[in-house]
Amino acid sequence: MNWNGIMKSFGRFAAILFVAALVFWNQNLPAQNFEEQLQRQDKHFLGGGKMFVWAPEYPRFLHSPGFWDHGCFLDEKVEPLFTITFLDENLKEIPLEFASQTWVPSHLTIEYHGQNDLHFWEEKALLPEDVLVSQFRIANLGDKTRRLHVIVWTSQNIQTNTNVDFPEESKNANYIRQIFPARGRISWERVYRDSKARLNKKIGFSLGAKDFANSTTINVSSRTWIFPHWRLTPFFEKMTDTGLPNENNYDPRIHKTHFNGLLYAALSYDLIILPNSTGSFEAFCAVGPSEQAAIDGFDTVRNIENPIQASIDNWQEFFESVPKFTCSDPYFQKYYYYRWYGLRLNMVDTEGEFNLPYPCVFEGINAGWFRHQISYSAQAHILDLRWMHDPIAAMGSFLNFVKNQNPDGSFPGIIRTGLQEENGAFYHANWGRAIRELHRVSPNQNLLFQAYQALSRYAEYFQQQRDKENMHLYDILNQWETGQEFMNRYLFADPKADEGKSFQLKGVDASVYIYELQKNLAWMADKLHEKDQAEYWRNQARATGNAIKKFMWNDSLKFFVDFNPKTAKKSSAMAATGFYPFFTDLISPKHLAALNDHLFNPNEFWTEFPVPSSSLTDPMSNIYGEWKGKRLVCPWNGRSWLMSTSHVCEALGHTAQTTSPKLKKEAVDLIRRFVRMLFLDGDINRPSSYEYYNPINGKAPFFRGTDDYMHSSVIDLIIKYVVGLQPQDGNKIILDPLPFDLDEYTLDNVHVKGRLLKIMWRKYESPVSDKGLYLFVDQKLIHHWEKLGKYEIELK
Repeated sequence: MNWNGIMKSFGRFAAILFVAALVFWNQNLPAQNFEEQLQRQDKHFLGGGKMFVWAPEYPRFLHSPGFWDHGCFLDEKVEPLFTITFLDENLKEIPLEFASQTWVPSHLTIEYHGQNDLHFWEEKALLPEDVLVSQFRIANLGDKTRRLHVIVWTSQNIQTNTNVDFPEESKNANYIRQIFPARGRISWERVYRDSKARLNKKIGFSLGAKDFANSTTINVSSRTWIFPHWRLTPFFEKMTDTGLPNENNYDPRIHKTHFNGLLYAALSYDLIILPNSTGSFEAFCAVGPSEQAAIDGFDTVRNIENPIQASIDNWQEFFESVPKFTCSDPYFQKYYYYRWYGLRLNMVDTEGEFNLPYPCVFEGINAGWFRHQISYSAQAHILDLRWMHDPIAAMGSFLNFVKNQNPDGSFPGIIRTGLQEENGAFYHANWGRAIRELHRVSPNQNLLFQAYQALSRYAEYFQQQRDKENMHLYDILNQWETGQEFMNRYLFADPKADEGKSFQLKGVDASVYIYELQKNLAWMADKLHEKDQAEYWRNQARATGNAIKKFMWNDSLKFFVDFNPKTAKKSSAMAATGFYPFFTDLISPKHLAALNDHLFNPNEFWTEFPVPSSSLTDPMSNIYGEWKGKRLVCPWNGRSWLMSTSHVCEALGHTAQTTSPKLKKEAVDLIRRFVRMLFLDGDINRPSSYEYYNPINGKAPFFRGTDDYMHSSVIDLIIKYVVGLQPQDGNKIILDPLPFDLDEYTLDNVHVKGRLLKIMWRKYESPVSDKGLYLFVDQKLIHHWEKLGKYEIELK
């Protein structure tokens, strides 16, 4: 486009209007750089969306070249990975002094001060092939040509808990079975065995650089410190001007002592940098479910011209696959994209292996439990992921559990990724609502059929195993399965419930979830033309709803509580779950007292950093996460957890829009404070996503090291209540934003029911638009309203 011509033809002011109009109307402008919004200096997590994530909670060697701190392949902690050492012409190590770091989701940039006239910049990335990339730029500011020796190396613990004579019979063991050196790369495979000595999984590695090495060496050593320090390696003594000695000393078949200790592997390269110029060097470490898979990933990335740009493109493509959102409230806009980053960071695609036939999102970054697909968080993932252009991850968040459904109809709480591991645990979850909300955005009759078949069995499991009294209320059997352990509500059922004992308690959350499930099973049956089944599930839902109102509403407390079927008593413990009925259609005016008397009470739930998981007046409540005098990692007796708070935000937003419009002010306040809480010290440049926060001072549990924990829905709240977009059944959508009093917002590139939507709000007139609310469908302006309000639209 000839901007100079425009300026000459129309004049400066007219040209400005012309450009502004283009911005307003054109749907096909080049994509913005989404990553710039998230740039910061205090973060380092990297992910590519496959099976590996590099997010060490408290890295010890973050400012050492390469990736020495641990990563996670599925649920296995893998460490160390590799480092890079630079030697000068005299074989002296060039110490690199950390100068600065800058992070965006696609890569981490670290600047180092080097020796004399050398300056170093390293860009680190994790590509979607599960390949770690370390790309160096080295500036020679002097007037002499420099010849550097570059050593890419690792130190590996050869085995853990392994019987040297019979490794295949070793329990809870892992060991390196083989390692192959080559000028192109060094590759090896680590075998993991479970508590019964069965093969659990293999993890392959392939290490090297863009160019072929001039020499390699593999040495075995007794144990010493596994640090990325050149002077600790055998190569420190063996390195010569011509390179490494090209040894491979590892042979445990002949020398059994080789099976104990450390394995050192290195590749050496020469790098010539002319005076006043810049040299470059790229090293890679591929990780995969086998040695061959790692080699394949390595070879793929080695042939990419610019791997860092490939990572940037990968993340840009992801951000372009979700709706674009801009807003005059910078906290909403920043957190919208930060949550999308967190979902992508924890996204996993095993390509059908490891009991996960579909892409999904793991709950967190930490090795072990969180690095699995977990049913309690999957229900929330679906609500956020449904807004992606491709609903496969949202569908996978459900269908993986369908594929792993237990014979009794229940879903496993966790899908194990070991080859021989059995799925375990159980969590209550609101599957019915999640599927209906997904269908409202991306209708899929085949998914609906699969969901109906699986969830009918799931509901029958609850009827048969979790309601033997036929009360139409549903049992919690231990403190773990709600995902909300260490609460006073369980002591009402058994004083020793916090010791892991089984008990029976009709739970508000469990019963609300099943009420929602039965109601949505009736809807699914109608959609599938199963009229008799639809009527059956409607009757079940009606009975469950009546039971919740009769047995769980504590009229003296004015609160929904748990019910003990053995004593026929209602609990007096007030947990945030007592607000869950408010995101259903069960609420009548008398129930609003629970909100007015308790939720809005600053001495109970209405804290600055909302919402405490238990009322602050509860005798077991503790805002510091202490239970019986001990700080716990997962206490629900007063911390503000993201999961329960997002549920309460949904409950209050729904109630304000359906039952009591005068509560809209409080709904706005709660959602706004919830999002603000997620910014450390209120700093717009430091969004976070820890499990929970202190409800009084907002401090995050740094001792947990669990940032970017995907355990709630936030994107869905922003789209539904800030923008106001609420897809309904059939072809109907509703626009009904809560009164946040924003100057402007735009939600663009939204795919709903096969249509492309754009929603804009402008509080004030501008040279390019009148004030008001705009709805575009398939790039055409369909409606313009002067004021915000509730508008129902049929997408024809």
